[in-house]
Amino acid sequence: MVNKISVYLTFITVHFGLIFFVYPEKIFESTSKGHWEAILLGCLFEVAMMWIYLRGLSTFPNMTIVQICKQVLGPWLSRIILIPIMLYFLATLVLISRVYSEMMAIVFLPKTPIWALLCFIFLGLFAAWCGIKTVLRTSVIISVLFIPWIFAALSSSVTNFDIRNASPIWNTNFDFLKHPAYYSSFFAFSGFLFLGMIHPFFRNVVGSRNVFILLIAGLFPFYLAAVYIPLLIFGQETVIQLQFPLHTGMDTIDMSWSIFERMTLFYTTSMIAFLVLYSAVLIWLIAEMFRGIVVPLSNKWLSVIISIIAYFLSSLVPGWSETEHLIGLDTGLRAYSIFVFPIVIGIIGALQRRRINQG
Repeated sequence: MVNKISVYLTFITVHFGLIFFVYPEKIFESTSKGHWEAILLGCLFEVAMMWIYLRGLSTFPNMTIVQICKQVLGPWLSRIILIPIMLYFLATLVLISRVYSEMMAIVFLPKTPIWALLCFIFLGLFAAWCGIKTVLRTSVIISVLFIPWIFAALSSSVTNFDIRNASPIWNTNFDFLKHPAYYSSFFAFSGFLFLGMIHPFFRNVVGSRNVFILLIAGLFPFYLAAVYIPLLIFGQETVIQLQFPLHTGMDTIDMSWSIFERMTLFYTTSMIAFLVLYSAVLIWLIAEMFRGIVVPLSNKWLSVIISIIAYFLSSLVPGWSETEHLIGLDTGLRAYSIFVFPIVIGIIGALQRRRINQG
């Protein structure tokens, strides 16, 4: 068993990596007003899907989603249901590897080739090689070291706000629901999916359902901050043109009082730490699912193979515009993973409870 605090902190750090990923850009693309409405709707969606997901898991104590699907649906149907989830995790691993390499190139190592920066993916491999318990414990260290810097970076930006940039604050026609970019932003609400694979390691996953819902409520201000900090600094007309608007907003903070020149250094370092941790979670998830539904190979060697595949796929992406295009292309896999799949697990759990009650 693992400590519940480490699971909660992993949940938080995974979401931090996703919130400050490219979420603000997608919100700015999808709407020019009432941004908070789009954010709130996304958070409510995650609460609903996570509740259904964990409700389904509660019927199968100490079983992963792979074991549940194989027991109820059989090996072949479970493969059909679970392989798209694996592909979504792999696509996410490729994309976040590419994004944090771009961030490092901009902030730290502008002359270093992307293929060299992509080697950071092997830090995630090292953690995944040691097992999910090591990954969960690492989240505690990362949280202690880097979450305070996130608080400092976000709060320091307040001095540059122009509150007039927030208006109009209402979007009465909810036109963002018609924009594909809004649905691309839902990768930021997929951070609950890993709970289905750590179920046997943490018996209180389902019992802590209310805690996870409270954690999402606690994360809501960070979703708002990721969007409204650059919006209040630059305004909608400017922010829509920026590649990393929040990163650029951090660059406007006056650090003349400090021995450090740029708050961006702390912000970017923290983001890379969160994304490397999420990379480790993803590598472990893909390896565990692959060995459960395809070939029962060693998790460690599968992790190596997955990391190498992700490295080469990331290196094949020519530039940032292609990366953004890929984020849009995997919308179908994302919709299946965070909407269809949790409902499938919820239905399986409901049917199983009915059988138990009738038996």
